[in-house]
Amino acid sequence: MTHIRYLIFLSGLAVILSTAACTEFHSFPTTTVSFEVTITADSGCGAVDTDLCEHTATPMAFTASVRALRADGTLDTSFTGTVALSLIPSGLFSEDHPVLPNGRRVEMVALVNGEALDVPLEFTRAFGEIALLVEDFGYTKAPNVLDAACLDLFPAPGCFAVDDDDLDSGTGAAGVSEPVYFENPTIHDVQYTDVQNVLDFGGYPSPLFRFRVTLDAASRDDVPTLADCVDAQGQQRELMVVTALTVDGFYVTDVCNADGTAFASVYMYNFHTPEDLLRGDCLLELTGTVEEFQGFTEMKNPFWVADVDPNDPETPRCTDLIPAPTELTAAMLQDDHVMEGLESGLATITNATLATEMRSCDLNGNGAIGNSDEWDCSSDCGDEIDCVVLESYETYFQWSVNKDGQELNVVTRGVIDFDPEQNLGLQIPRLTGTLRHLDFGRPQWTLGPRDDNDFEL
Repeated sequence: MTHIRYLIFLSGLAVILSTAACTEFHSFPTTTVSFEVTITADSGCGAVDTDLCEHTATPMAFTASVRALRADGTLDTSFTGTVALSLIPSGLFSEDHPVLPNGRRVEMVALVNGEALDVPLEFTRAFGEIALLVEDFGYTKAPNVLDAACLDLFPAPGCFAVDDDDLDSGTGAAGVSEPVYFENPTIHDVQYTDVQNVLDFGGYPSPLFRFRVTLDAASRDDVPTLADCVDAQGQQRELMVVTALTVDGFYVTDVCNADGTAFASVYMYNFHTPEDLLRGDCLLELTGTVEEFQGFTEMKNPFWVADVDPNDPETPRCTDLIPAPTELTAAMLQDDHVMEGLESGLATITNATLATEMRSCDLNGNGAIGNSDEWDCSSDCGDEIDCVVLESYETYFQWSVNKDGQELNVVTRGVIDFDPEQNLGLQIPRLTGTLRHLDFGRPQWTLGPRDDNDFEL
């Protein structure tokens, strides 16, 4: 197993200043100024960028070693303490690990006589080029947390945790390993989870929340048909197709997703309509920061590379691969996880009935819903099938349809010339569009038609 090493000297290098008049000598400090860090995958992958480790939700085994160094590069055998190991910029230790104020989970490792060798590590969700960072925060775990020096002081300076028995902030020394290389995630990796309501986030938050990720995909040249989604080596390809444009972004679906339409789509929040994209474009690369907006997973501040045919640059290459919409049933509408899997994808609902009432809950006529009676009115209407709160419609432009006793919100304003207030109770043969989640909505799922062709009356 090849160990990869990288040294960071933070301070205290010997300096020799020479002038014509005198020569001044400075000695090296004898305390720890940096750490030598190595990390290797037990499987041997990732040492070079031509042999990538897999991006996976399953814990992968690695081995790390840490050595405290003096400024002259020699081992500082006097260093005996606990240091924090963290993964940068991606990768997750399990949830039972301590968390730094910036959200990084850390592995605490005790050094004896300046070193900790062959430390086993397991982590998930690494992608791209990562490294292992080690930092000395001056942490000493108390034998009994009730007697710890920091018990009543945390999070004061010098207190890493409530069980820290050392008020000192440590040496401040740090070190970082050479990189380990991983595959980038897919849209499915960004979207799939079966964990609901994490922290303050409703819905099913992305496991890559707040990571800036890059998704890369095959060219249409490599995937002329969906039968080519698996390459000659049996590896699943990703083919990203733009399915819809909006006033503030666009929707993308991986039409080669191994799970079909489940967790195959994502919304890119671009703040405005992208000027150089069309529905049906293929994307070779897509980068964005994964965020949660009211239970809706989106990637913000995106960067993308379109797959352009040099012989016909104005024509989208993948229009014929835009997926058929998934037909929604009442059973699907009441299954939160099934609906989560369809988030940002194309869906259609047939033979649904527009709500029969738009109820005003602005009881005092001041233009807003504010007092308890008005909120009760809004809540009661939200609980009733076929009732839309008028003030909510005027604010969010959402109206609802009833499909066999299950509701779905719809937004057509600005896309289709249709007034739901003038068509209460109307039977609608077909509605198609992209699916969006709003955790405080009643109902929580909204269908957004793209144009007149998505709305059949």
